[in-house]
Formats: sequence, structure tokens, C-alpha cells
Amino acid sequence: MAELQIENLGKSFGAEIVVEDVSFTVRDGEFCILLGPSGCGKSTILRLISGLEQQDRGSISINGREVSGLTPKERDVAMVFQSYALYPHMNVYDNMAFSLKMSRINKAEIDKKVLESAKLLEIDQLLQRKPKELSGGQRQRVAIGRAIVRNPQVFLFDEPLSNLDAKLRNSMRVELLGLHSKLKSTVVYVTHDQVEAMTLGQKIVLLHDGRVQQTGTPAEIYNRPANLFAATFIGSPQMNIINGRIEREGNNLLFRTPGISLDVTARKSLQSYVGMEVTAGIRPESLLPGEGPLSGRIELIENLGAEIILHVRCDTIKLVARLVPDFEKNEEDVVSFRIAAKGVHFFHKSKRIQ
Repeated sequence: MAELQIENLGKSFGAEIVVEDVSFTVRDGEFCILLGPSGCGKSTILRLISGLEQQDRGSISINGREVSGLTPKERDVAMVFQSYALYPHMNVYDNMAFSLKMSRINKAEIDKKVLESAKLLEIDQLLQRKPKELSGGQRQRVAIGRAIVRNPQVFLFDEPLSNLDAKLRNSMRVELLGLHSKLKSTVVYVTHDQVEAMTLGQKIVLLHDGRVQQTGTPAEIYNRPANLFAATFIGSPQMNIINGRIEREGNNLLFRTPGISLDVTARKSLQSYVGMEVTAGIRPESLLPGEGPLSGRIELIENLGAEIILHVRCDTIKLVARLVPDFEKNEEDVVSFRIAAKGVHFFHKSKRIQ
């Protein structure tokens, strides 16, 4: 396998800038997620890495070798597409063996590679079937197997699970994790699904409008979002966002907005923001029922079995809390919240206040 280095990557289609100054590194054997909303440039970046598109600016290196300008075959990468892209007239064996046959590898070696990959993916009993005789999950395994037999330096996945139903997506995520653990492969995986990103990724590159917003482990991005976009994109339900002002009252420092006053004296970093407008972000799971600075009337209760999602009107602010299932209140009741330690993030002009 290999290390992948992306430096100052840029791509435009006509006057529209799709990727702008993108840089990140995927270490040898790392599972890296390109995450972001539709249209953020993540699939374009994958196509630039694969050689299906050529960048306008920047460089792409695999194992220290600049590959810009090389064909996909010369780059030694394998791509798994969202649509499976299987040949309908070929059986599973021939689909998996196709690229090896084109490389004129001898039949014994092809048989060995295909059978090993098929066993790894538990589709060795399906080698004589045509794609139309397979389920969606089986077709996706064939597409992955077709990539594995090539033993590429880098695997590229373009939203490979988006065509599967929710239950199958969950099981395929587990299988992909197990597969990566066995192969120790370098992977770049594109998705807009934050659950996939948090489950699969060792590293997440969060993108918006063609630019990198934050790079880090799932825990780093969740617990220390770099800006408001990262804070609100990661997490479900979405982080509560409250606009207010930092004020000094005697020796105390307060965050205030109509109906809400939070003592933030312990947050030394906020002292330089006295008199300024800032934004507070509170994760739903950081709102804990009990005597505290926030209170409001319950507007809606979503009972999801394993948890309860509570929608509360606090003066002019709507809050969402994630609670344990034994919460015992009804709609229209008043509830108060304390805030978990380190449960509040502050931002100024969308950037995180450390």
C-alpha cells in the first residue's frame, strides 16, 4: 500500500471553482473519509486522484511519486463506484477477472486472485452468476472484489453504499471495517453520510464549497469543531445554535441573549470578547434535565425507543435535547436543563473560540 499526499489541489469547470486549495495526507494503511454535503467537491477530488479528471492546480503524490498527468492505470489505484458498474453480460468471475485479463496475467494467477478475493468477501459461491441474479449487497461485494484483485496502492470509494437500504448499509459498514482490518489498505472514501464517516473513518476531511473546513479524527471534529459549519454538519440531532453577547457583571463573565444567561467566567478565552456578539453551540446530549440555567416548555417529544428527542421552546430560542428513554414529562410541561461540563462551544464570526 502507499501514502497519498494532496497539496493545494484546485479544479474549475469553466468559471465555476469546484475544488480550491485542498491539501491533506492519507497515511499508509489509513481509512480516510471525504465528507461533506452534495456539491462540496468531494467526488471531484476522488476523480482527480484516480486520473479520471485532471487538476488545474496543485499536486497528487502516491508513495512520494507525483502522479498528475498519469493515466488511471499508471497510478495503480482502484475505484469502486456508487453504481457498481458491473458488466451485465459477464458472470461474477469474469467481472472480477476482467482487469487482470486486460493486463495479460496468466490464468492460474487470475484464478488464484479471484478465488482469494471472493472467499474474503464471502461470494465464492456466486462466481457463475450474472449481476441480475444478485442482490444489491452482493453486487457491491463484486464491485469491491474487482478492485481487490488488482492489489492497488490506493482504494477509492465513491459513495458505494448509497444505493443500499438502511439495514444493508449498516451491515456493509461493518464488513468494510473488517475488510480494511484484514487488508491494511490505504482507502479514500467519499460520503455525505456522517454516520458512515464517524463509523468508518480513521481520518475525516470535512469539505464545504470546495474547501477543507477541518481535518481530524471523528472524535476531534465532533468534540472540537473548527467552525460553525463543522459544528452543525456533524452530529444528529444538529447542535443547538444560540446567538448572544459576552458581558461582564462584576467579577463574572456572562453569555446573554433574551431569556438566557450563562455564567462563562471559567472560560478565560472569552474575556477578550466582552461586548462582542458570539455564537454558543450546545450538543443535544449535553442538555441534562435538572436545575440549571436553561428552561422552557416542551413542544414535541420524539420517543425513539433507545432515546428520547425533546424539542423545547426557551423564550425565543428552540432547543433540542437527547435524553435517556426513562424521561417522564409530557408536551406543554416546563423542563429545566443544566449543561454538561465542556458541553458548550463558542464561535466568533463562525470560527471557534479556543
